[in-house]
Amino acid sequence: MAVGVLRPLGLGDVLDGMFRLFLRHWRAYLLALGAVLVPVTLLTTWLQQDLVVGAGLLEILDDPLAAQEAAAADPLVVDLVAGFGGQLAVNLLVSPLIAGIATVLAVRGFLGEEVSASGALATAGGRYLALIAANLVTVAAVGATGLIIALPILLLVFAVGAEGLGIVVAVLLGLPVAGLAMLTVYVLLLVAVPAIIVERAGPLAALGRSIALVRRRFWPVLGTWLLVWFIAAVIANVFVWPFTLPATLFGGTTALVATALGGIVGGLLAAPLVPNALALVYYDLRVRTEALDLEAMAAALEHGEEAGPA
Repeated sequence: MAVGVLRPLGLGDVLDGMFRLFLRHWRAYLLALGAVLVPVTLLTTWLQQDLVVGAGLLEILDDPLAAQEAAAADPLVVDLVAGFGGQLAVNLLVSPLIAGIATVLAVRGFLGEEVSASGALATAGGRYLALIAANLVTVAAVGATGLIIALPILLLVFAVGAEGLGIVVAVLLGLPVAGLAMLTVYVLLLVAVPAIIVERAGPLAALGRSIALVRRRFWPVLGTWLLVWFIAAVIANVFVWPFTLPATLFGGTTALVATALGGIVGGLLAAPLVPNALALVYYDLRVRTEALDLEAMAAALEHGEEAGPA
């Protein structure tokens, strides 16, 4: 993938590009993302400490009663609520900023512009409210889509007084349909973040922009996103696992420290991948549907510059 060359990008180009961008500018990625991920991971780990800190496997094997005593002493419901609340806050308030930072770095790296951690933090921070608003609208739109499809099915089941097998059949038919509809809405909104960063669009305008771009190439975008998401998940788990092992074996403070370190390492290595790929998908969609590459070449010629090959 040549830097700064706007052209149609195949699946291989996107996969290659999402790794190359990270490896080429790894210092900027680690510094910028670390400024957000490290404190947030430490905070969420602390909120869930009563779920993390407990008897380790070695202690349980040595004293089987240790696990029962630890479980009896922990206020599990309170811990679950705190952990869930912390993770929900991260998903709604922090994840959009992380995606924005990675997108800024990916866009600047792809276009051959200056890439710096401070610049990425400043640019994404300046668009933070738009990123949060777009994320909230996306969550609401996906949830509403599922509810609109699932609710009539549930009402019909209760209206006809279905029992047993009828309820099972309704659920088995309704859930996949609702899930596919929710997935469709989510995919249509995938490139809203690049639109917010590149075009400085407002949240609703960016979501509409994403729909306009993705709907013309829905299936390729869906396939690319699923593959990239799977790769990122595998990488995150591969790098978290070495920290999970000592946490499981030793428990206690060791588990708390290992869990925090695993979350930081896995997050720093996996978090940029999906935003990187979506930034490239965004440019690919604009090239294919809006001839962005030709516009760039014309602008370069107009300014007396040599345009790169498309």
